[in-house]
Amino acid sequence: MADSPVSHHPAGSSAETGNSEASNEQRAQMEQAYQQMQRKMRIGKMDEQIKHKIMVLSGKGGGLGKTTVATGLALSLAREGKKGRIDGY
Repeated sequence: MADSPVSHHPAGSSAETGNSEASNEQRAQMEQAYQQMQRKMRIGKMDEQIKHKIMVLSGKGGGLGKTTVATGLALSLAREGKKGRIDGY
């Protein structure tokens, strides 16, 4: 937590600003949210570098929604002007 903006403030310092001191649980939740935000930002930067993506839908038997998901994905990509390929077995 050293490089995190989430830190422990000494007793009395928060009274000047009118804020109550965060409990250990609240600090842990804030730290977790901060780390999750950092991960999402790193993933977003990596996503910009990826040119091709492959998605595999599989399952044994019918009625699992594979065709529904593939059709919805194809429609969404088409609305964004993107191209894709669907190969059914």
